[in-house]
Amino acid sequence: MELSTDELKSHNVPHPPVPQQRAISDYLDRETARLGALVAAKERVLGLLVEKRRALITRAVTHGVDPRAPLRDSGIPWLGEIPVHWERAQLRRFTEFITSGSRGWAEHYSSSGSLFVRIGNLTRDSIRVDLTDVQYVDPPVGSEGERTRIQAGDLLFSITAYLGSIAVTPCSLVNAYVNQHIALVRLDISRGLIPEFVGYATLSDTGQSQLSGQGYGGTKTQLALDDLESSGSRCLQWPSNMLLSSTLRPR
Repeated sequence: MELSTDELKSHNVPHPPVPQQRAISDYLDRETARLGALVAAKERVLGLLVEKRRALITRAVTHGVDPRAPLRDSGIPWLGEIPVHWERAQLRRFTEFITSGSRGWAEHYSSSGSLFVRIGNLTRDSIRVDLTDVQYVDPPVGSEGERTRIQAGDLLFSITAYLGSIAVTPCSLVNAYVNQHIALVRLDISRGLIPEFVGYATLSDTGQSQLSGQGYGGTKTQLALDDLESSGSRCLQWPSNMLLSSTLRPR
């Protein structure tokens, strides 16, 4: 889009006397500078709150909520100490079902129907699904994508971008679907691990470190993606060298 010189010259502006123009300009210089300083201060406070939230989550998922609990070395340098009565477990031990979304969902886009969860609906801020921007799909009965139908309590991980984004699906998202950039992990909670804890563990510094490759090897998250996308299995398990292979749980 371009603006011609003639269009620019025809632009209409108010035209008060020059002294009033100066007074208004000076006033706005002062007030916008003041508001700008307030915005900067608020942004600094928000940044501190984000850091505090991350530290709170990290502390709770690695040390529990009892500050007096005795600790022991986890054996993992980037994880540090954990309560003595906790164990370090692999996520695959608790996984009942895992899959990733299908390609070609654009042909099923609709103005109504089932919610279609995309990678932009996952955040690193909370374990809730962000429904600010939603898309609906209306897939035909029996379509291949039906295997990605969400159930309450499913874990949704970003696997191609924004690694570390996570959500636990609420009851309101039952019968929604995920796209190909998301891994859907369904836990068997009878084995002793709940999705909310895994979600918060993922948001912690240690969880983010794993997913970014800082603590677990820079190629491993990509390996997890390759394995997910190349497999036709409806029920995959995490190999020992795969994404989120180490998750903490209380005994």
